[in-house]
Formats: sequence, C-alpha cells, structure tokens
Amino acid sequence: MLATVLALPLPWCGAAQAQALPSPAAETSKRVPEASVEDYAAIRRVLERYLQAGREGNSELMRAAFLPQATIHGLAADGSLSGGPIRSLFDYIDSAPAARQLQAQIVSIEIVGTIAQARVESDQWNGARYSDLFQLLKLGGEWKILSKIYHTH
Repeated sequence: MLATVLALPLPWCGAAQAQALPSPAAETSKRVPEASVEDYAAIRRVLERYLQAGREGNSELMRAAFLPQATIHGLAADGSLSGGPIRSLFDYIDSAPAARQLQAQIVSIEIVGTIAQARVESDQWNGARYSDLFQLLKLGGEWKILSKIYHTH
C-alpha cells in the first residue's frame, strides 16, 4: 500500500502546484466512530414501526418514529410534486385503508455518527409501489426520522 498519493498536475495548473495528499492511514484517526450493531437494530425498529403503521392504517404507531419537525416530499405517479410537514403522511395513513397486503424491504442503512440514511422498497401499499429514502438523526440516544422522500412507481 502506498503511504502517499500524489496529485497529478492538471493542464491549467503549474507543476509546482501539485501536492502530496494525506495518506488514507493518516485520515483514519479523524473518522467518526463506526456505528454499533445496536444503532442498526434501532433504525430497523424505527422503520418497522413506520411500515407496521401502514399495514394497520394507524398513524399513532408511527408518530414516535418521526421528529415533530419532520417533512415528507416526493413525486406522485402522475409526476406532481407533493410534500410538506409530516402531518400530511399521518393524515393519509389515517384516511386510507390499512395496507394489509404491504410487502416491504429495508434495502440499506448507512450511519455516520449521529446521522443516518435508509432506503425502503415497498409494494402493495394500497396498490402502489414506493421507493423511500429516510434521513434520521440520533438525539438523546434515540434514532428519529427527520425526512422522508419518496418515488411512486
């Protein structure tokens, strides 16, 4: 493994401007600590709570998974943009039939310190298929959803 990586001079830069970049090993000490197994499990529980609320048609089950200032945005099947405060999702869950046939998979969870991003693919949510991206924050030791963006297939 090379200890140093050299920057290549670019046509618009003089050769004198090429500098050595820090080695990856030197950067390791500056990294955020790796997420724990418990963090991944906690985020899975938050996302499962969200999905269970959809299956049961009961927003009360998912409210604790979201921060009060959370938002939702996305494109509907007709391409129109919708979104705003998370309250609109709660209203939808409570007014729509329970999505008893909902099939969903947590595709990925990426954690960096106190922030995380997760992707969920769901099908048969009252006849629709969605790809969701969630951004989460860990506050007071607890993971909460800050935003949800979605694509309707």
